[in-house]
Amino acid sequence: MPGVYHGLQAGYDVATGRKDYSALLGSFLTMNPAIAATTQILRNRDWSGKQIIPAGTGLGQSTFLAGRYALGQLTPVQGLQRTAEGSKSWKDALATQFDVKLTTAQKQYDLLQRQRMMQERAAAATARLETKYGIKK
Repeated sequence: MPGVYHGLQAGYDVATGRKDYSALLGSFLTMNPAIAATTQILRNRDWSGKQIIPAGTGLGQSTFLAGRYALGQLTPVQGLQRTAEGSKSWKDALATQFDVKLTTAQKQYDLLQRQRMMQERAAAATARLETKYGIKK
């Protein structure tokens, strides 16, 4: 729950046991990302309460997961990690890091591509329904 009521929601979550005390502190204190990542790794819980390193993980794998999590919390690395995973283009990552807005033409082209993809998916889903259930428009 963003906005004015975020602290109240965090207090409720802590009181009901859905989240731990750090959720309440985090609702009004902003911590340095490196310190936040360190405390989260030591507690083995991320900001949402999800376990970072699964129980029974070996020392090598635990070290790798902790390091990857810590690096992922630093803003420049997050952008590059998303780029490496394919969820963001290199051009977008660099534009974000240098605070540059992409050209309007590129954004329009990307929007048109997404719209075409959605239309194609909708048409394919409609065709499947028509075939499966004999439904006609």
